[in-house]
Amino acid sequence: MLKAVRKALPEIFISIDTYKSSVAKVCVEAGADMVNDVTAGRGDKKMFKVLAELKVPMVLMYAKDATPRTSVRAVEYKDVVRTVYDFLKDRIEVAIAAGVNFENVVVDPGMGMFVSAEPGYSFEIVKRLAELRGLGRPILVGASRKSFLGGEMSQRLCGSVACACAALMNGAKIVRVHDVGESVGALNVIKKLC
Repeated sequence: MLKAVRKALPEIFISIDTYKSSVAKVCVEAGADMVNDVTAGRGDKKMFKVLAELKVPMVLMYAKDATPRTSVRAVEYKDVVRTVYDFLKDRIEVAIAAGVNFENVVVDPGMGMFVSAEPGYSFEIVKRLAELRGLGRPILVGASRKSFLGGEMSQRLCGSVACACAALMNGAKIVRVHDVGESVGALNVIKKLC
């Protein structure tokens, strides 16, 4: 399937989500451009070595749990942004020690349940996102449709677009969205204002 997508749409950028190095290898060889690992290399000890060999960008995401499926625990933080920053700094160092090129690292502070069942922490991360620029890497934010926005899934469009706009204004270089048309329209206006 991935090979067919790459052949039909050679100009698009394809990112795949996996924490398994074997899946990453097969997907990149089939045409994927980037690997997004929600465990930041903790789920498969071979991931960094494989990605170093493949020489493709990778996303290191903060998650309170080391497993690919996050729990719904309401974790408490003294300073959530400092915790996320320190975690990502450490994971970048581990990745580089395994041979990953610093220029190929993208950081994701995590959102929603990956951070805590307490929604305030995700909002705080978006508000203070600029503090993560000290890591020296592009920031990806994926707040779209996450439960911390409140309401039912069908009621999260406005919150999703608002978070994408706030993330862009606060330093994000990449936003992951579901509602592409609405998000692109709003983000294009934000770019003109910034």
